[in-house]
Amino acid sequence: MFFCLACSAPVFCEEIEVDSEVISVGDEAEYFIIRSGEDAGIEIGDGFLVHRNGKKIAGAQIIEVRPTVSAAEILEIEEDEEIMEGDSVLLVKTTGVERRSRKIASRKEPEHVSTASVVEQIDLVSIDIRKDAKAVFAYAGLVLRESGYYVTSSDRATGIILARKPLELSLIKELFADAVAAIDHNVVISFQINDEGNSSTVTASAFKEHSQKGKFIKTAASRNSKHYNEAAQLLSKIKERSEY
Repeated sequence: MFFCLACSAPVFCEEIEVDSEVISVGDEAEYFIIRSGEDAGIEIGDGFLVHRNGKKIAGAQIIEVRPTVSAAEILEIEEDEEIMEGDSVLLVKTTGVERRSRKIASRKEPEHVSTASVVEQIDLVSIDIRKDAKAVFAYAGLVLRESGYYVTSSDRATGIILARKPLELSLIKELFADAVAAIDHNVVISFQINDEGNSSTVTASAFKEHSQKGKFIKTAASRNSKHYNEAAQLLSKIKERSEY
């Protein structure tokens, strides 16, 4: 039945179906490689299903493409399952404006984390700090830099800080070592610092951002994921620095 659901799409969108397989899985089972690429019409941002013996194992999306292989990121995985080499892949690529406006945005468009066309759901983590907003803002920037992030934008008036750092994807580097510089993978952290008088509330959100050939996708880190937990740890460090 999941094949029928996977193939369903608006009648005005053209479909290109690609059958492939998993050829390599990363150590942390977060990213993997499939045996299809640009030659099959695959683009960054394309979503697909991984299945085994007719059973759905996971949902994923393409984050990097080469002529005959592609790198993918796991978006969801069935309980008690794991992706393995040899698993089958079904990708139904819907071409047309509707798909592109939902999944892929131009680098020229605003990159604010709340852009609905890029991110559909955001899991936030917050913390209360017994310090005024100006002091918290300063310590937040310091903690980010100490943790390997570089601040791309900040506004003291609104209390917003946006920072990013490169994602280390060893599996992809092994396969695509000849063109790593042309690809950009980052984890993005957004802070909102609100003044509560003698104290402050800091809310953070984490994203994964992948870009290639002028296109990029930004996906919110899900609750209790590695990058969500990293955002929570950053908040704890900011609280410790600010209060003590």
